[in-house]
Amino acid sequence: ATSLSKINIWTTPGNHDTIVKLSADIEYHGSVIPVTASGTATSPFAGPLSYEFEVEAAAVPLTMIPAWQDFFFSGGTADFSGKLMGNRQEIKVDATVEIDKLDMTVGWTSEDKRVRQEKPYRLERCTLAVSGYLQGKKIDFPTLSLQSDDFRLLGSFIVDFADPANPFIDLRLRSDEMKLATLKMLLPDPLINDWTTQTIFPRLENGTARMIDFILAGTLNEIARLNKRENAHCLSWSGILR
Repeated sequence: ATSLSKINIWTTPGNHDTIVKLSADIEYHGSVIPVTASGTATSPFAGPLSYEFEVEAAAVPLTMIPAWQDFFFSGGTADFSGKLMGNRQEIKVDATVEIDKLDMTVGWTSEDKRVRQEKPYRLERCTLAVSGYLQGKKIDFPTLSLQSDDFRLLGSFIVDFADPANPFIDLRLRSDEMKLATLKMLLPDPLINDWTTQTIFPRLENGTARMIDFILAGTLNEIARLNKRENAHCLSWSGILR
């Protein structure tokens, strides 16, 4: 269960802007997540609504993210800090998420349910940074980076809720040069399951690599059923091995 406690709100009205400060604790399965927000909002009589807030949340359990059969978190926490700037038309987001002790699993099940593959991802620490907009039914992060001591991934992320029951998702990534072992660790082998990951990778142990592009694009229903041949177009990747 999730609940709110220790909610405090302070407002200081001005001629044009109202200063707002908020703090609260979110209780989730025994964990306490402190959340704070501070910023300004235009006063109701000063013109069109607009606001700018700094938001922080500490030690958010990654297990709060809804689990799929083929994608779920078993552990880890995240510290969120970001700026939200918006009006009635859109919200601009610049945020950084510091992730600690990531424990995530990506899986794949054959169409006949006879074969099941899983790949665990465990990272001591990594940082996710995003910049973009929430506008209408669309979330658009044209700038995204995921970085740890061993790799840096750059890309973009879009979720379009034109069909709320089956949104369209578009994730695109590329990387700097990294150790081949790191690329092998990052790629979701159970989902790709191609000639490269099955035949080439097991024979290579040393060297470097660079991901030219990794694309996951399709509706939620298609991505949730990547084991079906008609959905194979949703996932592709290319890279350079040295």
